[in-house]
Amino acid sequence: MTIQKQFKILLKAQGVSEVSKELIETLFLRAKSDFLAICNRSDIPKEAHPIIAEMMLIHYNRIGAEGEHQRREGDVSYTLQSQVTGDMASKLRAFNLGRVI
Repeated sequence: MTIQKQFKILLKAQGVSEVSKELIETLFLRAKSDFLAICNRSDIPKEAHPIIAEMMLIHYNRIGAEGEHQRREGDVSYTLQSQVTGDMASKLRAFNLGRVI
């Protein structure tokens, strides 16, 4: 299954029925770039495809909130993550290649 198809399944689970192909491609390129930079890789192993799809979903959920760190709406406060944290960081660590100095 392609990364883009996995992403569409994750979107459907959130109740989103359609997203343009251009947006999907843009989100894929951003997630791919992040993955390659964070893991110091030049390729994406097949085992990492679900992680890339999840990273695409994170980018999708941040649309419209670029530059925000926290938002308050009435009595509800939202804190937005600006860096890779927790669960995602541990998943990415498994694919990290060491650096040679």
